[in-house]
Amino acid sequence: MKKAMLFFAALLFAVGANAASMDLTATSGNGVVAPGAGSGNALFGNSSPFRVGDVIDDVWTLDVTEAGQWVFSITAKSNNGPAPSPFTAVLDGNVYEILGSSILFSLFLDVGQYILTVDGLSNHTFTGYDLAINAVPVPAALWLFAPALLGFFGLRRKARSLAA
Repeated sequence: MKKAMLFFAALLFAVGANAASMDLTATSGNGVVAPGAGSGNALFGNSSPFRVGDVIDDVWTLDVTEAGQWVFSITAKSNNGPAPSPFTAVLDGNVYEILGSSILFSLFLDVGQYILTVDGLSNHTFTGYDLAINAVPVPAALWLFAPALLGFFGLRRKARSLAA
């Protein structure tokens, strides 16, 4: 029993509580990775300014090094005026229509390489966009729940041995 408890305790501490990590690269188009924010669990990029009528065709490469849940936020930068013209984001076969000024979506990404494309047409109010990608951290409740569960198994075993 002691060996099993030690094994589970070691397993609990061996698993990191950190969020997943990824590397972000602007592959083609007007995308620019923010200095110092192209690797880790909080990534930021943006597009250089667009002129009226420019076609937006940006490609970002995401190299996921640790699997996890990721939150993507794409926010249009615009001058004062109406909402920017619609544009789309495509990631892992999923198409996200950005009809207003921003979109927020979440995906679980396994280890591997993914391509994020942002497409659209610039109008007089749409001057670019900001891209933010953040890993969702492992909740603290998980780390509190696991030792309690192991304790219940120990109590169950002790009660069973007393009953026999």
